[in-house]
This record gives sequence, structure tokens and C-alpha cells, in this order.
Amino acid sequence: MEALLGLAAAVAALAILGQRLQARRLSAMLPGGRPERAIPVAAFDEIDVVVEQQRCGCGGRFEPRGEGPVATDRHLRQVRIECRDCERERRLFFDLRPIAVDSDPDSPRSRLDVEEWDDNT
Repeated sequence: MEALLGLAAAVAALAILGQRLQARRLSAMLPGGRPERAIPVAAFDEIDVVVEQQRCGCGGRFEPRGEGPVATDRHLRQVRIECRDCERERRLFFDLRPIAVDSDPDSPRSRLDVEEWDDNT
């Protein structure tokens, strides 16, 4: 009987692990879920708006837990968020190139030029 209970517990643990892995894969496919799917922002305030709009699978809201640059790309910023209800963590990635172009008054390029350049690469 104990062996059966142990087997049932192991199966339940594997099912939970599988659900968590599936949730992570799905999160990575959402906008901002990976560096390749970074959300473009024209101002740093937009990052806060996007974070506030995020909802967890449990229905809870996320709040930021940390923010910083991505070491591999100076135009990317990541925000670590955590659900207020179930404590699930995610990372969101943001593309800061529109900010960099707009903040350089000597740059002859506009945001439109950056978008066209992205489409052509």
C-alpha cells in the first residue's frame, strides 16, 4: 500500500513539474517573453504600464521585483516580475532602441528610420 501511495505522489509531482514547464514555454512565446520578442518602448514610463497590464495564469497581477540591462545587448532591458497571488515569476524584455534614437538630438535618424531598418534586416 505504501508503494502505491509513493507512486501516486511521484506521478502527481511529475504532473505539476510538466505544467510548470509548459507554462514557462508559453510565457516565452508571449511578447516580451524572450529577448527576441522584446517589447519596443518609446519611454521608460511605458515599461511600468506594460508590467501593470500583465496578468498571471491564476488571474493575479504581477509586480516588478527587479530591473536591469541585458548583458548581451545594450538596447534591451529586462524586468523580473512576480505574481502577487501565487508568486510565479516571469521576465519581460523591452527594446530600448526607440528611446536611444529619440534621445539623441544630433541623430539624423527618426524612430521611423529605425522601424524601416528593422524591417529590412
